[in-house]
Amino acid sequence: KASEWALLKRHPSEDVFGVQIAAGHADQYTRIAEVLTNEEGFEIDFVDMNLGCPIDLVCEKGAGASLMLREKKLRGSVEGLTKVLNCPVTIKMRTGWDEKKNFAHNLVPNIQKWGIEGIGAFMIHGRSRLQRYSRLADWDYIAQVASSQSSDYPKIPVIGNGDIFSYNDYEETIVKRVGEEGDTDNML
Repeated sequence: KASEWALLKRHPSEDVFGVQIAAGHADQYTRIAEVLTNEEGFEIDFVDMNLGCPIDLVCEKGAGASLMLREKKLRGSVEGLTKVLNCPVTIKMRTGWDEKKNFAHNLVPNIQKWGIEGIGAFMIHGRSRLQRYSRLADWDYIAQVASSQSSDYPKIPVIGNGDIFSYNDYEETIVKRVGEEGDTDNML
């Protein structure tokens, strides 16, 4: 639809413009990347892989948060995007499938070890898939994910999100934590 294509057009007032996509298979991500690269008129600064969507309809198709559970498909998807695109790829994910079994702290260093160039950042939503948007984001766990990367490989920035609605929230959640832990290299 023309109205959906309009969502991929940068408005002149937008300084930074990204596109978020969700798919369940590497070939789908690669084809989307080819469209974004080859279609004239698209000025995209980054593409965000959505591994954070908790919606049943999306997860049942292997996309959204369910792609976090399938590392082989995830790796193929990241490789397909980064080989085709001329901009950074960010990877948004949740803490895990349910709050009792968080695994982003294992997934992030695994992706880091793949050594795929073109990954610009990880975006960690501080809730599990089953929590959806209930409960507060777990910023302690986001910090754990940020510090989970190996020093043997280039570090990829980790950007946390969840429950930051104002500058005061930012000050209380991020600046205070960075001040206490002194680790500004791993978490924004």
